[in-house]
Amino acid sequence: MPLEQLIEERMRHYGFNKSSLAARSGISRPTLRQIMSGKGTISSLGQVLSPLGCSWAWCPPTCTFPGAALAELRRCKRLTQAEVSGRLLLSRPVIIGIEKRMRGELASLLSYTRLLGMPVPIVPISSRRRLIPASNTPARDRVMTPPALARAICDHFAPHMHGLVLDPAKGEGAFYDHLPVHVARDWCEIRDGRDFLTWQGRADWIVTNPPWSRLAEFIVQAMRTADNIVFVAPLPNLTTKARLRSIKEAGFGIVELLQFETPREWPQSGFQLVAARIRRGHAGACQFTSLEISAPTSRLRAA
Repeated sequence: MPLEQLIEERMRHYGFNKSSLAARSGISRPTLRQIMSGKGTISSLGQVLSPLGCSWAWCPPTCTFPGAALAELRRCKRLTQAEVSGRLLLSRPVIIGIEKRMRGELASLLSYTRLLGMPVPIVPISSRRRLIPASNTPARDRVMTPPALARAICDHFAPHMHGLVLDPAKGEGAFYDHLPVHVARDWCEIRDGRDFLTWQGRADWIVTNPPWSRLAEFIVQAMRTADNIVFVAPLPNLTTKARLRSIKEAGFGIVELLQFETPREWPQSGFQLVAARIRRGHAGACQFTSLEISAPTSRLRAA
């Protein structure tokens, strides 16, 4: 969806016309027209986010340093500032200005976010909140992983798995049922009386789609329990400064971020979803890979 179309939809949602939105945002109507046409400044676009109920597409609404979060996403895609500069024909100081201060021309930001896979740099906050279904409380959010996706993720990491593999949020068994045959298996599921957060055992690997509202707790417990972890989650939830610091301080590192499209069965949002492999003792680079649906068999494959 083009930026202009998104802004117009949000204006209709809140009952704004151009004059009232400009007044609420503290900008002029000509400035708003520039923004809607993809021109003007990044800071001007930032001023309309709150009135439109939107946030930057690559980080949570509460993110204090969106430029730093954008830089982290760039690094996850294994791109340097120089490479981004070369591909977009923008000077490196322009890239630095975006990443450090979210300053510069809006056209430059649009080019940058498109390079990172985001056609529009803002998303409605409401679409983010639907990542946890409204019918669930945050402590019990449950979004079942489609078996085909779980199988593809398990197949991708299977050559590395060994020993005992634990699925700490078994749910309906999507991951547990598709773990490779050469490993031993165990599971936890709070609905069945086995709460992973109080589990005292040890495992070699942990693989699951955890409850995202309790992701921080699950990561901490997983790092106490196993040396290798694969968690499905939105990329921004895994790469906050606090979460990366927690992972590093525990002696772990992110080995791979395996991205995939949001399943049709799940609420749609502006977040990139990944299966993140986290390993004890890893201090090297993070590999950014992807799962794609290949025709005509509609099987998921690693790319």
